[in-house]
Amino acid sequence: KGSDKMTMYKDFRKGVKEVLEAGHAGGEQKVEIETRSALDTVIKTDISRKSTDAPLKASLKAENKIMDAHLIEASVDSDGKLSTLLNIKGLYTGLLVSVGGSTVLSVPKKNDQVETKIEYRHAMGTVSTVVACPLNKEGEDARVSTLTTSGSVFHKETGLNLGGEVLANLASKQVTDYSAGVLYKAAAHTLGATIKEAGKAIAANFRYDATTLPVSVAAEFGHAFPKTTVDKETNEEVTVAAKNTYVIGALYRPNNLSSIRARINQDGLVGLAYSETIRTGVTLSLSAQVDAVSLTANKVGLGLKFDA
Repeated sequence: KGSDKMTMYKDFRKGVKEVLEAGHAGGEQKVEIETRSALDTVIKTDISRKSTDAPLKASLKAENKIMDAHLIEASVDSDGKLSTLLNIKGLYTGLLVSVGGSTVLSVPKKNDQVETKIEYRHAMGTVSTVVACPLNKEGEDARVSTLTTSGSVFHKETGLNLGGEVLANLASKQVTDYSAGVLYKAAAHTLGATIKEAGKAIAANFRYDATTLPVSVAAEFGHAFPKTTVDKETNEEVTVAAKNTYVIGALYRPNNLSSIRARINQDGLVGLAYSETIRTGVTLSLSAQVDAVSLTANKVGLGLKFDA
């Protein structure tokens, strides 16, 4: 029998990602600091870079809850992008309204944007609509308004979740991207399939949680069909060949304080990750990635998390 709880479309891969992605070394260097004041204001500082030769990125974000119904957020990053957001709940059961805006301080007016999101959640389904309206609509840097609609439907008797997302250009009134998926969740396993990138790619995944051992295994298989894109530098059409991908992994939890993960993908990249809570509020993470084919481009990772 399938699960009796709905899963939102954006979370269809959540269970698989926990096994295949969480904790593994990706070459990223990152420091996150989160503090909470007496007035329930949360301040988050994030400093990171994708690789050793990538530029350093930083951001500062503050958020505050008002009457447990409204959330105000403000953030600024090292690129000079300033964003604000107001989440409003309580207008109607299951309804969430968000209004926000952003601007790049170093290039005023060029990248200014206002965004509105309306989301409704129900036990049997959810729907979300986002309208992004750039304020700069003239000249060579003009941008167009977009409409993103996503949703999911849950069939309680079978445990099936159906979901999808559509991105449309409001100026040309054309659909520029879409995706759709199906998810089945039961007590010990999860099965999912997705069509994405406007039908140019498909993927399937599964996760199995052993009932007698603290072990989970997962796998994801994908196929990208041949497609033609435009090179941004040369403005020439480039044909990208079809590609098959896969990643297979396992998660072992010997106790409630530690976990061990392993994975391998179609390129022969083998990943290992270990995480342990060494004391209350302190978690140590170690990870490594080895190219089993060429034995080059190996990576190691170290993480330390403090929760006070």
